[in-house]
Amino acid sequence: TATPTEAITATLPDGPTPEQVAASPAGHELPFAPAGAVRNSSDDCTAASIRGVVRDAAGSPLGGVRLWRYDQLGNEAVVESQSGDAERGQYDFTFDDTVNVHYVQVIDAGGVIISPVIEIQHRQGEAADALCHQIDWQQR
Repeated sequence: TATPTEAITATLPDGPTPEQVAASPAGHELPFAPAGAVRNSSDDCTAASIRGVVRDAAGSPLGGVRLWRYDQLGNEAVVESQSGDAERGQYDFTFDDTVNVHYVQVIDAGGVIISPVIEIQHRQGEAADALCHQIDWQQR
């Protein structure tokens, strides 16, 4: 089992594009959704990263949930939220500290997208000074 900060080598099957997910018919509810807006900061960050906590429908931290990060340059990584007691539900993607647009989604064990796509602009726009970004997820 890989730790949440180690990328899991995965071949993701062909699935819907982010545009197709965003265009899902009204009433189609995906199993996971963002729990609030993206928070940008440089506090408590030692490297450029996207991190957060995954929670179940009752609000308890949820381990073993897979998340996929990809960017406009073709880089991608998959991590799992931690399963240990102290840091259960936490995940962390680290990447190069260059201007970029990153996309994060929750995926199932087969690589199927099970959440909306969240776009995170790194080192640009309102987050130009932010080293790290946080997005939490909640199971519906």
